[in-house]
Amino acid sequence: MQFTQRTLDKLTEPGGYWSPDTPGLILRIYPSGMKTWWFSYRMGGRGAKKQWLKIGNFNGLPLNRAKQIAEDYHVQVGKGIDPAKALKEASEVGMTVQEAWQRFEQEYLPNKAPKTQAEYKITARAHILPKLGKVILRDLNRDRVTRWHASIASPTAANRALALLSSILTQAIEVWEVREGPNPCRKVERNPEAPRLRDITPAELGALGRALRALEGQHSLYALAAIRLVLLCWGRVSEVLALRRDRDVFLEEGYALVRDHKGARKMGAKRLELPPQAVKVLKELPKEKENPWYFPGRRRGEPLTRMGLYHTWLAVCAKAKVENLHLHDSRSLAASEAESQGFNPKTAAAVLGHKDTRTTEKHYARVRKAKEAAARIAAPIAEALDGKKR
Repeated sequence: MQFTQRTLDKLTEPGGYWSPDTPGLILRIYPSGMKTWWFSYRMGGRGAKKQWLKIGNFNGLPLNRAKQIAEDYHVQVGKGIDPAKALKEASEVGMTVQEAWQRFEQEYLPNKAPKTQAEYKITARAHILPKLGKVILRDLNRDRVTRWHASIASPTAANRALALLSSILTQAIEVWEVREGPNPCRKVERNPEAPRLRDITPAELGALGRALRALEGQHSLYALAAIRLVLLCWGRVSEVLALRRDRDVFLEEGYALVRDHKGARKMGAKRLELPPQAVKVLKELPKEKENPWYFPGRRRGEPLTRMGLYHTWLAVCAKAKVENLHLHDSRSLAASEAESQGFNPKTAAAVLGHKDTRTTEKHYARVRKAKEAAARIAAPIAEALDGKKR
């Protein structure tokens, strides 16, 4: 039997299943159907009594994380440390929030996308550890969490910090079992966050197009082209800047594969539709020697950075006299155009690369009309950018 997450998900026969490549790791399935990870070990060699240490519940602990924990226990046994006693001593003293974060960072974060890992670390170090780091987990109650949440100046940052703390406590309660009782974060009222409703008007598109043409020669050719491409294909800025000439871009077919995105671990590469107007931008870009990126940056062999693009975008907006506009608002513009032109939500979701229609009305839908929709939606945008009357 292959010891993989998919295979183990399908197992229902009660019994014990040993990992072939991780010493001591066992998945036990009970007659009730419950699945639990265990670590089996002996202190003192083969003649010693076999001991069992529960790692956590299968539903809350994926295979790769269970392997990491079992490997850590195996290293402790090799050093003569009984992992069960070490855990008991730690629980008697009481795990602090900082210790919980360190374990969370080692066991949970590696399963997240690099950008998510970086955001979690910034949030923890800025808001959680300074005020709650020395607090013992069992002493955290809803009142204390509420007061801490309210003390964070930025409403959005406070909500992000609360969500991260809740995830850490969920691991401590359901997986590590170092705290009992409900999660104190669950009924703390979040700060209201008004959704951004900014849309780009045809007049603003015309002004942006004139600004892009006026700044040619004053700003990077590649930065100006990247802005134009974002407005025409509605990919996220990071997705557009990551386009390479040597892979994943199929200009004749009119699409690109984005491999590095926030849902990549679950859904793999996603498709970015490239309408004819966007393909034209890419084809006209000069190739920089020994640089595989469509939008090369100042450093040799490296792509254009978000900050480099941001400076050019600010100059474009200033020249166009357009205020409070983000490049990401082009996705809202595409959704509005799709709705006004009568495309169904599933087609719009495919064009924007969303997993489901609730995000545009999240795995992207393979719709036959996606290419036609991309071309039709891009047409009036391209005309406005080029100064043509609609």
